[in-house]
Amino acid sequence: MKYSEILNEARLSKQQKEKLEIQRKMAWQREHEAIEKANKVVSNFRKELNTDHIKTQDLGNNYVWNYIETPKGKSTATVKDAYPLSAVPTAEIFWLLAADRGAGREALKLICDLADKHGVYLQGEAIPLEGKQGNEKFRLTLEQLLKFYTSFGFEIKPNKSSKYPLIVRKPNPIKIEHE
Repeated sequence: MKYSEILNEARLSKQQKEKLEIQRKMAWQREHEAIEKANKVVSNFRKELNTDHIKTQDLGNNYVWNYIETPKGKSTATVKDAYPLSAVPTAEIFWLLAADRGAGREALKLICDLADKHGVYLQGEAIPLEGKQGNEKFRLTLEQLLKFYTSFGFEIKPNKSSKYPLIVRKPNPIKIEHE
């Protein structure tokens, strides 16, 4: 609270202070309800993604591979909550890696379709894999990776905490086809 607001509040009558306190409590309650609603939306999105689409394979040595099986092959995919204290339902694409050519595109299409269905924003960092990670035959440069994400409606944003740009996607409303 600013100093000028404190001075103004000190000048209020007891009835005005009570009214102001009620307004603050109601605003806090609305914000809290909006955050709970956003968390539930993201939770439902992730539950459907994890239950219906993410498969798990035990690779031994306490390592488990989570992937999406697509018509084009397998794609590693990790999606997690981005902002649990935000009223905007947002999930983070933490990891997306295709094991087979075209599988990453199919997996991201599935993730975007589910995000649209649930009204979830998607975000992440566009980080091209370097070194021995990924499949050498179809590794993407940063420019190719950004083109890939923008083809799914992601916007590219500067990232103050990393040399890699942020990718952000608003949910698209589901189009209902009429017969």
